[in-house]
Amino acid sequence: MLIKKVFRQTVNRFKSIIYWALFLISFSVCAQNKPISGGINRLVASMDEYQARMPIEKVYLQLDKPYYAVGDTIWFKAYLFDASFLSSSKKSSLLYVEVESEDSHAVLKRISLPMAAGLSWGDIALTEKSFPEGGYILRAYTNWMRNFGADYVFEKHFYVSNANDQSWLVKSQIKLDGSNNAKVALKFWGEDQRPIPLREMELQVLKGRKSIYKEKLETSLDGLLNIGFALPQNTNKYGITLLAKDLRKGEDSRQLTIPLKISQPKDIDLQFMPEGGNMVSGILVTVAFKAIGSDGIGVDVMGKIYDSKQQQVATFKSLHKGMGAFTLLPVKGESYTAKLYSPDGDEKVYHLPDVKAAGTVLKITNLFKNDSIGINIQVTSGISESNSKYYIIGQSRGVICYAAAVQFNDGEINSVIAKSLFPSGIARITLMDASWQPLNERIVYIDHHDNLAINIVANKTTFNTRDSISLQVSVKDKDGKPIAGSFSVSVTADGLVKADTLHNNSIETHLLLTSDLKGTVEEPGFYIDPQNDETWQALDDLLLTQGWVGYDWKDTFAPEKAPLFAAESELKVTGKVTNAFNKPLADTKVTLLSHKPFLMMEATTDNEGNFLFKNFALLDTASFFLQVKRNFNVGIAVDKFKPPVFKPTLSKLSPWYVNTDTTLLNYTKNFIAITKIKDGTTGKSKVLKEVQIRDKKTIKGSHNLNGSGNADQVFDEAEIKAAVGMNVYQYLVTRVKGLTFGFVPTDTTNTPVFMVNDLPITFSIDGKSVGGDYEYLKDMFENYPLASLKGIEVMHSMQYSFTYDQRNNFGAGFHGGTGRRETELPGVIEITTYSGVGWSIIHRPGIASYRPIPVIRPIQFYRPRYTVKNSYSALSDLRSTIHWEPNMITRANGMGALSFYAADIPGTYTVTLNGSDMRGNIGSRLFKIKVNKRK
Repeated sequence: MLIKKVFRQTVNRFKSIIYWALFLISFSVCAQNKPISGGINRLVASMDEYQARMPIEKVYLQLDKPYYAVGDTIWFKAYLFDASFLSSSKKSSLLYVEVESEDSHAVLKRISLPMAAGLSWGDIALTEKSFPEGGYILRAYTNWMRNFGADYVFEKHFYVSNANDQSWLVKSQIKLDGSNNAKVALKFWGEDQRPIPLREMELQVLKGRKSIYKEKLETSLDGLLNIGFALPQNTNKYGITLLAKDLRKGEDSRQLTIPLKISQPKDIDLQFMPEGGNMVSGILVTVAFKAIGSDGIGVDVMGKIYDSKQQQVATFKSLHKGMGAFTLLPVKGESYTAKLYSPDGDEKVYHLPDVKAAGTVLKITNLFKNDSIGINIQVTSGISESNSKYYIIGQSRGVICYAAAVQFNDGEINSVIAKSLFPSGIARITLMDASWQPLNERIVYIDHHDNLAINIVANKTTFNTRDSISLQVSVKDKDGKPIAGSFSVSVTADGLVKADTLHNNSIETHLLLTSDLKGTVEEPGFYIDPQNDETWQALDDLLLTQGWVGYDWKDTFAPEKAPLFAAESELKVTGKVTNAFNKPLADTKVTLLSHKPFLMMEATTDNEGNFLFKNFALLDTASFFLQVKRNFNVGIAVDKFKPPVFKPTLSKLSPWYVNTDTTLLNYTKNFIAITKIKDGTTGKSKVLKEVQIRDKKTIKGSHNLNGSGNADQVFDEAEIKAAVGMNVYQYLVTRVKGLTFGFVPTDTTNTPVFMVNDLPITFSIDGKSVGGDYEYLKDMFENYPLASLKGIEVMHSMQYSFTYDQRNNFGAGFHGGTGRRETELPGVIEITTYSGVGWSIIHRPGIASYRPIPVIRPIQFYRPRYTVKNSYSALSDLRSTIHWEPNMITRANGMGALSFYAADIPGTYTVTLNGSDMRGNIGSRLFKIKVNKRK
């Protein structure tokens, strides 16, 4: 067996990275080998060149806590890295942070942050008008990251509650028998822990928009209620919800949405993935598997493997979260199935991948405490000639760490790779043929236990409420040397906020594991820093079954082309000036004006008619007015940021009031108490008496074909004026029931559209249809002032949309394949403006307007200061986030400090610290503080 090795050094591009010291040592040893000419040098050079041209960025955000209430503020710290060496990114200096509703899929807030040395921090106020109760997704990304799809985008789900002392809680349990008959047991009680007795309720079970069950029932004296219904055969169990509506007079606005999580053994999705990608006849292979329920959560399983003659050939049992592995010797011409048996005796059969008659199999041995990785490659006879070349490529974070030209000896290759050649994190091993085509791939985890060592010491062992608390922080690297760095620190009360004891959201977990894997990893902190062989094996099973992200080989070797999305160093306003014949105008003066804040700038177009404005100060709110001085028959176009549209996620967070735990219940009770303090009330919140609305709302000047006010929803002048600060898009997605902007499931064009209740909808403004380019329409809505609208009428039911269908008034936006059913008509949203001239904005030659994405100015976290005089103040201090420190600095000696005051909440406080020196070292730490009630 001949193995020729080439190790690549890229230190000249990253001279400041100490992390690769071991890599350099290995290079100096192997440099004594004879250089390899030909294929492998060209292959490695191509990959190095691509990595240098298209470096990957990673972003991590630490939030102050995992869930919020209306009126709260999200406090966050952003870290932007060059993914290869975990140093501060030199590519981008502008980060986008946005919040999307899980229900409407609408982005309700989008801001940008200037990044300095890869660091920034900010806040998002969760006002009731902008963020109603529900689940949300926080995302962070740079424009450059969009070149690599959605895989590297930081994503965090959170829930915003809006509880009051009249809120209800519900506990639900569901059972499903073998005949698809469901039984749901419900228990309702109030915030005061008392049951809701003898209350008439309307209960409706929905699968999407389709009603499966509807009935009126009354709760028992104990607040109990039981229902039963039959699920249609072959119904996907995911996404079934129960609506519980209170029918008591004056309470009909109370409606609880209860997700019904139904999981049966027969609904388990069981997938099998051979190690390296192939099951080849006559070669023993490790086959990994992953079992998930209809809710997307891992399910532990055990079963048996059978060949086509129904002879048992293997057994399997999951180790953790439905994942595991077993070995199998495939036989040519055979097919294999797996059988799972449910407790009631039912069985379900799953098919394993087909057996290939010929090919290669890659097997890797990565033992827990070994300092090397064992590689075994086997090939079927006749595939490999003695002079055929293959390549083994080992990379991590997009950088080639190992490369070897290999030849088979008696159909087999055995090799050992030192783990010291790779940094901590996921390494990707690839077998390629002589034409650089990947044959087998496998990822493994490397753990050098070299994250930052962080120690926190408090000035006392225990504290009282409202005491001053001081913490000393010491940070060292793996060699014990002090580290200067930037760290974010959150302090929360355990009685109100669940502590992340598993490091599920730590900086190491994200950067070293989950950001390099596709899909969702359940409890990822379980795998970080494994302490025994079983946890290490569970980690390996995860890597065998979870898809990974990284460079696509075809892109690596493809001809060079310009990236679709440029890296941004700052806020810029660019555009083009043209003449009446659409030809560029050079050497033309363009003036940019802003009234609030006041700003006036000038620029001159280049030979292509392009202009550029930059060097802006932070602009949290701005609207620019651009004008060409010689504006006769002159056109000006501004380049506007087109944000990415992400595909809707299937998983949604359950409402806070469903099967809530003690900690979350305490959090909502604390929120109610804070609300009362702000409102100056001490008793229960007042319940408004039922108001009978007799007059139908109408819109003066409406072009509604059904007549003004004849619609499923009507928003008049008074309602629109009350929504201060919103744009048209935000108002629509937060007020129109069921309105979303996204992808129609049955549409193969992958084009986002506006929908109400999963059906496409068009818009008519002052009687003029505006279908067509929905992304452009969304952009216009986001930049159009709500104050310009007089009324909005929504027509989606057959009763009102039929009139528009008869008039063929849907515009060009509707065509086949958009998901319309024969018995349902697309809806229409009729918008009436004060101008009455329709959607078209008055265009004047040589004039344009532009509203950039706000660049936020971080505000200071409120820090109360208690002295001896005010430490006994009667005004309660009920903070759930006790302290937020976005930029705690450790000096050259590795020492840092912070201080804060305890709140009026006794118990245990958790200090959560994450950070980096932005030169390759990262780390996190949890620390507990005991706070007693002041006597």
